[in-house]
Amino acid sequence: MPALGARVDLTDRRFGRWRVIRFDHATKRRGAFWLCRCECGCEKVILGYDMRAGRTRSCGCLSRDSTGKTEYEPSPEQIEAEKLAIRKTW
Repeated sequence: MPALGARVDLTDRRFGRWRVIRFDHATKRRGAFWLCRCECGCEKVILGYDMRAGRTRSCGCLSRDSTGKTEYEPSPEQIEAEKLAIRKTW
């Protein structure tokens, strides 16, 4: 186990779609920042704590990719109820 305050090397580790390339810089208040590359090719400097805590998984491409896949699909019961409602109006 590393000493308290010691930086854990995250190089070459994966967090969601991020792959850590190298250490970038550190601040006293927020900790270590790492240069990461997303699977889509985007590079960004990310706070190490945010990656380890699961607060960031991609550059935004993950939500863009999943947006189209969450469209509403009615259940078979709802389809039948809609057909019945249409028949009643005739």
